[in-house]
Parts: sequence; C-alpha cells; structure tokens
Amino acid sequence: MPAVDANRPTPAALRRLDDGSQYRIVEVFHDAQTLRDDLTALGWSVHIKTKAGEFIGIAEPPIPAG
Repeated sequence: MPAVDANRPTPAALRRLDDGSQYRIVEVFHDAQTLRDDLTALGWSVHIKTKAGEFIGIAEPPIPAG
C-alpha cells in the first residue's frame, strides 16, 4: 500500500501500475457503521463485513421506479 500524503486537503496516494504508469488517487477513510448508516438513509442496499479493523462491502443504489 502506498504512503498517504496527509498534508493535502484530501488525503491522496501515488499508485504505480505494473506497466510503470503512475496515478494519484484519493484515499477516503470511512467508519464502517457510519458509511452503512449514511448509504442506507439514501435508500442504498449495503452489505459490509468487518475483519481485523478493516472492512469490505458492496453497496447498490436504489432501483429507480418505472
């Protein structure tokens, strides 16, 4: 995992791909329960698993009517 540049207004990291290309990505850190609550309040379907302080999940937006 690349080092995060926390001195930026939005934390970012530099990622290198196998082909040598580099990209600056935005790192957004969430609390699993807060993320679940926020997305659920917006009507999203949310499934999050927490393990060893990390989490992984799937979130799907609501299906539009019609």
